[in-house]
Amino acid sequence: MYRFSKTPVKCPRVNTKYRNIQTDIPAPETIPILKNSELYEPKSMNDQLPVVWNSAENFSVFDVSGNKWIDFTSCIFVANVGHANPFVKKSILDTTSKNLLNSYYYQTQERVNLAKLLITITPEKFDKVLFLSTGSEAVEAAVKMFIRKWVSWQNYGVCYGWWKI
Repeated sequence: MYRFSKTPVKCPRVNTKYRNIQTDIPAPETIPILKNSELYEPKSMNDQLPVVWNSAENFSVFDVSGNKWIDFTSCIFVANVGHANPFVKKSILDTTSKNLLNSYYYQTQERVNLAKLLITITPEKFDKVLFLSTGSEAVEAAVKMFIRKWVSWQNYGVCYGWWKI
């Protein structure tokens, strides 16, 4: 795995509409954060460019030194709406102000509204929605659905903790 240097390097200053780089890279004041990240997090989380994110808006990322970067990572959580999308922020604030942050399998009006919306925008053959929180839950649900639909109970059994199909 490639390891970026944590020693600040002089680089040309940049000041355009979408970028503003005014410090050495990595920015000297971020060195303690980068070193602590290496100390407390696994190597797999320390192979990124040595830029300490502080805030982000739309497709721009700002580090703690005020440098402005273009976010080419397409962060999986914001790629379709941008960082700090006002609609998403308002929705999060509205939701967290209700004092109900999780209901897991219990119904809420928001849950039913989302299920109805998803059914109305998907092909007709899809008439149910199953909300899950992890990939393991999704795999478990898929196995259970497969068994219910395709496996006769005569051919189904559990032996030593392994599914036998």
